[in-house]
Amino acid sequence: MLSNYITRILGSALDKYPKLQEHLVNYKSDSLKIVYYHMVSDTNHKYYFANKSITPENFYEQLLFLKKNFEIISFNEAFYLIDNKKKLDKKLVLTFDDGFKENYTVIAPILSELNITGAFFFISNCIDNKDLMWRNKLLLLEENITNKSLYETSIRFKIPKIKKNQDLLSWSLNTWPMSKKEEIVNTLCDEYLPYKVEDFLEENSPYCTSEEIKRLYENNFEIGSHSKTHPIFNKLDYESLCHEIISSKEKIENIINDKIQLFSYPFGIRAARDFEKLFLSKNEQIKTLLGIKNNLNNLNSNYNFWERDNLEFPIRVMKFRLLVLPIIRKIWQY
Repeated sequence: MLSNYITRILGSALDKYPKLQEHLVNYKSDSLKIVYYHMVSDTNHKYYFANKSITPENFYEQLLFLKKNFEIISFNEAFYLIDNKKKLDKKLVLTFDDGFKENYTVIAPILSELNITGAFFFISNCIDNKDLMWRNKLLLLEENITNKSLYETSIRFKIPKIKKNQDLLSWSLNTWPMSKKEEIVNTLCDEYLPYKVEDFLEENSPYCTSEEIKRLYENNFEIGSHSKTHPIFNKLDYESLCHEIISSKEKIENIINDKIQLFSYPFGIRAARDFEKLFLSKNEQIKTLLGIKNNLNNLNSNYNFWERDNLEFPIRVMKFRLLVLPIIRKIWQY
């Protein structure tokens, strides 16, 4: 993958050549642009990746660029256009994953100021700070655990041992069975964190509350599911897939007192396509399963399987990822 340095240089070229930027904005413009973020904050939280958070100033600047070049719409508006056989030309949807409190305290106020809508996707087990997502727990563990402890953990849970120079996060992503992820990480937290996760949650309150989610919905933002526990979906059997989506959907529906029709994949990793088709055939209320590898194919005909672009970068890198990277994906099919 291209480095941020190279993408920043290429993104800078778009500022120098506005005609090129205009051409890229208009290229395959009937493919709906869907972008996503997680954390917008001036604070580096211990439970989140420092290099993936963007500042409110950066976010605001990005929104001005997006608003200038696209019509920002909701998923409901996109589905209305599809139902009425109209094109999605130069339309864009904003999405936000994981359900951090900044959705309510930072992101929503900025969107409202600019009269922009967006869709927020929540991990149902984390709502009201009932739990910390397993990968975020690993961030807390990184400075509190030794390689010897990790080796002992691999023996205990019969999983491949961590490789030399491999970080805790990539080890979990590549080797942990999803059926054991909560047991493994909670065991590690109990044994190696100098505090209880429950106390950390009470002190830091990383996530939105039910009341805040309800208020977001009442303020005309869309609400969707980001699963129950944030698993890697291509490692799940069909029954587990259904449980992760449906139980999450039902909990969120009870909060907003309305049905939801949106789901975004954790890590952007899709389930097997046969599983997806079977699930959608039995759960028609869910209209789209969102991945994260946009290749300019977000068309009316395949709205069940739309893809998104990650814009959690400095604005010049963001422009490259939004306008150029999908073309590269389309050409090289990755």
